[in-house]
Amino acid sequence: MERLEELQKAIPNFLEEYFPTEQSYAESLWASWESRIKEGEQTERKRNKPLRDTGKVNNKTTSIADRLSEMMLSEENSCEIFKSKLLTNTMYAALVVAMWTSMEFILKRIVCALGKNIFIHSTWSKADKFDLIEEFFQTKLYINISKIKEYHTINTIRFLNNAFKHNDGILATREKNVLKTLDSWNRDILNRERSQYVVNYSKLPIQKLAVGCNSFCLDLLNTISEKLKEFIAEDSKNEKT
Repeated sequence: MERLEELQKAIPNFLEEYFPTEQSYAESLWASWESRIKEGEQTERKRNKPLRDTGKVNNKTTSIADRLSEMMLSEENSCEIFKSKLLTNTMYAALVVAMWTSMEFILKRIVCALGKNIFIHSTWSKADKFDLIEEFFQTKLYINISKIKEYHTINTIRFLNNAFKHNDGILATREKNVLKTLDSWNRDILNRERSQYVVNYSKLPIQKLAVGCNSFCLDLLNTISEKLKEFIAEDSKNEKT
């Protein structure tokens, strides 16, 4: 049990600093940033409200010059609305990127702590890609990460992160589970254009994602603890024989 205690000390109680529970979400940084984005979006909507809706343009205008002026104003207004929506979408995407970065950081900390405290081969402590991290848990601890609670959430976040950073917001996957997860969150997240899926990040349920990350990490840590207890019990049994 000594090695298990050392491991638990090596992994500080920092989880909620990164990912909140359902109860603590309202006080989290994720909620704060989401609120700021929504406030900015609402402000821009008011500022860019189409002129026809405000009654500032006379619909009975007969002058060609007036009509041209009206059309130019309408186009300018539409352009501003488009830019506002694009910026909002980008800011939500940035939250997703930050979320995945935080998840990777936590997973690497866990792998590093395992390598240092239970003497798993040191080269694995430098696993820097998700597939290597998955392989680490499978081969060294016999833990299938895909069976951990909320795995579908963090895996979908990973694909959303890659779509924004490497593919202009286009989801480059045909994985049914990822598409199914996104559809279950909100049918408006994916806009199908020809054979591609364009992600509308502003439709993502940020709270659900953040809380899901917390649940995944907790379940993973609990699974690791149980697995290590099994290893320790087996070692003790072998020593006695």
